[in-house]
Amino acid sequence: MTEVRHDLSGLRCDISAAPANPLVWAILTLLLWVPMQTFAQDAGNLPPTPTSSQVTDWCGTQKRWAEKQPAFTNEAAACPTYGPCDVAGTRNAYIPDPGQSTTIIRLMFHIITLDNGTNASTTPAMIEAQVANLNADYAPVRIEFEYQYQTHASSAYRSLNEGEFDLMKAAYAVQPDSMLNVFVSYVEPSYSYGTFPWDPQCLTVYGGIVMTTGHFSNIQSTLAHEVGHCLGLWHTHHGVSEVNECSQCYEKANSPDGDVTGDLCEDTEPTPLSYGCGGPGGNDPCNSQPWGLTDPQNYMGYAGEGCWSEFSPQQMGRAHCWLNDQLLGWSSGVRFTHTNVLGPAPHVVDFNGITGKTVNAWTWDFGDGQTSNQQSPTHEYSDAGLYDVTVAIQATDGQYETVRRELVWVYSDSMVVGSPTAVPGTSNRIDIYARNHLPLQEIMLPISWDGPVPITFDSVTTTGLRTNYLSVQEYAHYDDYSKRITYRLAVNPNGSQAELAPGTGPVLSAYFTMPPGTSTDCPISLVSYSNIFNTFSPRFTVLPGNYDVTAIAGELTACIPGDINNNGFGPDVSDLSYLISYFTGAVPSLPNPAAANVNGTGTIDLSDLSYLILYMVAGGNPPVCSS
Repeated sequence: MTEVRHDLSGLRCDISAAPANPLVWAILTLLLWVPMQTFAQDAGNLPPTPTSSQVTDWCGTQKRWAEKQPAFTNEAAACPTYGPCDVAGTRNAYIPDPGQSTTIIRLMFHIITLDNGTNASTTPAMIEAQVANLNADYAPVRIEFEYQYQTHASSAYRSLNEGEFDLMKAAYAVQPDSMLNVFVSYVEPSYSYGTFPWDPQCLTVYGGIVMTTGHFSNIQSTLAHEVGHCLGLWHTHHGVSEVNECSQCYEKANSPDGDVTGDLCEDTEPTPLSYGCGGPGGNDPCNSQPWGLTDPQNYMGYAGEGCWSEFSPQQMGRAHCWLNDQLLGWSSGVRFTHTNVLGPAPHVVDFNGITGKTVNAWTWDFGDGQTSNQQSPTHEYSDAGLYDVTVAIQATDGQYETVRRELVWVYSDSMVVGSPTAVPGTSNRIDIYARNHLPLQEIMLPISWDGPVPITFDSVTTTGLRTNYLSVQEYAHYDDYSKRITYRLAVNPNGSQAELAPGTGPVLSAYFTMPPGTSTDCPISLVSYSNIFNTFSPRFTVLPGNYDVTAIAGELTACIPGDINNNGFGPDVSDLSYLISYFTGAVPSLPNPAAANVNGTGTIDLSDLSYLILYMVAGGNPPVCSS
């Protein structure tokens, strides 16, 4: 049986209408009391709900996640991230404004009874009250909930142990990729839990929330807590009580690293697990700092109903980010699937619109100015860029829309090695330029100088470049025999730095020394090669993946100061004669202009001729090379 929300405003208990006869009143009271007790503890002798002293970890979300992903629990080496919403900058972009329109999430509640239909795990009235409380809790988050419910007669699932959760979900879950399923039953031992959005089972029949009857039988915010987990929120004590003490994932008291440790929210204070409305007291064993108040008012802590009152702004941002990234199907009447969203221009993507509604019209906006009215269109992106995709339907019961921001990543990128003038016998700078149309997380630069001249590699730097905030790592060791080295430029692995914005300009400056007397140009290139461990190529990495880019070689153009005729010697009389011929028009151009700019002013004019004569005749200042 499936029903939508009910209006129960007409149901009242009018005490003034109670019988005047005390005996009649006592009998009625007894008749009412017995079913209520049966609801609280059914005739099948379900075990009582444990007290707080018997079960202290009443939320099993972390426990369930740890059981499925043991490699990611109690991290001793690093604090892992599971998607773009774990990056502070991405998260903050989703923090809702007070006037932002409300996102509606669909819920499907499951009431479990015994086989004979008695001893329901909850009632429609309680569901209505719980959702009203949930909407009040999430109103500042700009999220609202609508719901349906189903009733299932099953003594087998009216009381659950841990091995029966998935069996129940598989039997009764309804469209888990389109609504958040909430199952209410007795759980032994007593706890409730949700499913994180990065869990591979999140949108399958094995996702959703299980609420133990004891948590659902009173109007409280335990449901808001578990929904928070489904929207990507950790416990506020995750960084202290759910990771190895003092590990890299441990969030120390007064820590400045709240965006990359603990619950990945800087605006929730580090805290050990605590059940009180005040601070836990004591000091952090890892830095001896006092714990402070530690936000017991936060719904994602364990302080409980008398303390809870808020989600932090960054938690709100995480919720909206994960909702947009993984859970859009829960929030509208239409969703879509797609093929590979990363590729070179022109790039073709197949889309498939999905809805359970009766549709009168489909409208797609591919983000590049093109649209379609098909349910499942194929679209070609001609130009490189990052594109939002929107699908909207006009259904018989209204309009619905889903937007996936920054969904399609199309590239047409390149890297170019410069060709500066180089002075033999000195260390010369050569810039490597990148043109990227997409925000980059990493740049791989395999540099080769395998030319006829034995030049020497000196160093690299990003100082003064648009990549100066990226980490620079020697990814493959210097190989003088093969004349190559690979560098990796990357954002901070904790995600605390912004990606490299689309643009054009130098990303790395390399320095090489040419042997004295060199007159041959020396090629510098970006090449693909392999060793026994890896393959290296000019490559960019973006959020959806990585791709090789076109690489154009450059060279160090050798320059001997004053060697105007570029014959490998100078300056001498033949160079002076060549410069005079250039000024008189006898020769149309100079083979090496840098060598002719002997005074270093940047302009070749008669002052260079005077400078050269003064040097050759009177021993003036020696000539220089200047581009």
